[in-house]
Amino acid sequence: MHLEWDTTCFGFGVARMSPSAVPGEVAGILTALREANYRLVYWSVPTVDRERVAAGLEHGGFLADEKLRYATALSAERQAPSTAYAAVPFEEEQEDHGLVQLAISSAEYSRYRRDPLFPAALCDKLYAVWIERSVSKEIADEVLVVRDGRNLLGLITLGSAGDRGDIGLVAVDRTAQGKGIGRLLVTEAGRYFVASGRRQAQVVTQRLNVPACRLYESCGYSIERSETVFHFWLQPDEDSVQQALSVR
Repeated sequence: MHLEWDTTCFGFGVARMSPSAVPGEVAGILTALREANYRLVYWSVPTVDRERVAAGLEHGGFLADEKLRYATALSAERQAPSTAYAAVPFEEEQEDHGLVQLAISSAEYSRYRRDPLFPAALCDKLYAVWIERSVSKEIADEVLVVRDGRNLLGLITLGSAGDRGDIGLVAVDRTAQGKGIGRLLVTEAGRYFVASGRRQAQVVTQRLNVPACRLYESCGYSIERSETVFHFWLQPDEDSVQQALSVR
């Protein structure tokens, strides 16, 4: 499946292989995509599907992520934690370069940041575009932020996935971590979803992102699904290859 947005954003052909692809056909699919000039292919399969996980490794896929989807039932009675801070909607007319940098900081455990062949500058671009399109309401319904005066301490983007509320980006400035801001943002996200008529919410994160997993679990979320995500580089950029080899 051709991924138009990723292709346009990254400047090279990106595709996604079907989760139901038969392990014995993976080599042929990748060859066809290489001949069609795709450079990067994603393959997400259930972590419990050992046959497909083995096939991903066998055919040279980089195990980029174990993606966890957390979900929870929402309640109007759920109270925000006691804190001196408040989560408020971000106003698009507010010029705030710190918002982009904070969004980029949330990529620390991203599969794009972990992949040694994926250019760091493109990972930054991805998260910058993500928050910019969220603020403009193209891909999000709302963006909540926490401030201390003029300093931006945290952000969360809110959208929908079917009849569920969907949390996208979550970021807390390093200097403000441990102050309950993450919990405040997630709780206020739930209150926003309830006010919008949602009764469930979900969020996706990485198993390696232990702080995020603990945050969601402390807010009543539990793991609903686990997927293993592979990156297949069919025509890797030579500069990226050399850079990756130099740090191995």
